[in-house]
Amino acid sequence: MPSRRSQTKGEVPAKDEETTVEVDRWDSTAVRNLLDDTARKVLSEDLGVEEDYRNVDVRLGLACAGCSAAVFALIFDYFFPYPASHTVLLICVTSYFVLMGVLSLFYMLVQKNNFFFGQSLDSDKKTVHRWRLMSDLHRFSPDYTLSMAMLNGHNGIEIVEHLEKSIALYFDHYGNFNASLYAEDVCKLRDTLLRANGKKQQ
Repeated sequence: MPSRRSQTKGEVPAKDEETTVEVDRWDSTAVRNLLDDTARKVLSEDLGVEEDYRNVDVRLGLACAGCSAAVFALIFDYFFPYPASHTVLLICVTSYFVLMGVLSLFYMLVQKNNFFFGQSLDSDKKTVHRWRLMSDLHRFSPDYTLSMAMLNGHNGIEIVEHLEKSIALYFDHYGNFNASLYAEDVCKLRDTLLRANGKKQQ
């Protein structure tokens, strides 16, 4: 039985089959989503960073609470028509807009451009390092920026490194995506971040 090699820094695990993905290079939203999803997959599946879904849970909780208030108002008004339902409707409507306002603030102050939150254990198996991925691709611009942030669990210092390249490096004229090349750059970005973090600890 062949032995499994341990993964080294910057090395992307080999895939048995690589499926070619094709997108419209002029569709900035589709291009950005594909690059973001690939970066998320590389960091979580290939580099061992466990994705943290707490922010997603908070957003879903706020959205569900707001929708529940609206549904409850409709049901209550059906059984107890206005004006008997005036107070309940006022409370539900107010609650809905407050919750949607909190959700909007959460997007602006916490979520921002982050599309990935994750965590990994240090070599001591106790300290938790937290990771974030952010991206930026303006409309009709070929320049894609991927930002990777690591919050050191030992000293609480967050370090951010950036990958800024043209999408022409990852997509050919027909829009075929070179996933392996992009994955290598994501791994190199992670390695650069780890080296910078090591210097901060010295």
